[in-house]
Amino acid sequence: MPSLTIQDDFKFGNWFHWKVVLLGYICGFMFGLTMEYLVFSKARTLSYSERKEFKPSRKVLGVNQQV
Repeated sequence: MPSLTIQDDFKFGNWFHWKVVLLGYICGFMFGLTMEYLVFSKARTLSYSERKEFKPSRKVLGVNQQV
């Protein structure tokens, strides 16, 4: 069984391996940025709306009253 030489390895498509890795890295990076944007924009929207709607009422309770 003949062993592969360096020249045979390039014919086999060694260039293909790093392109696949680079493509996966770019897709993962873009997916991560998109998810980060969605999470933080949703959190900012919720926190703003909660702050706007939440108005704590200050009740003075008597001695025998319960909450």
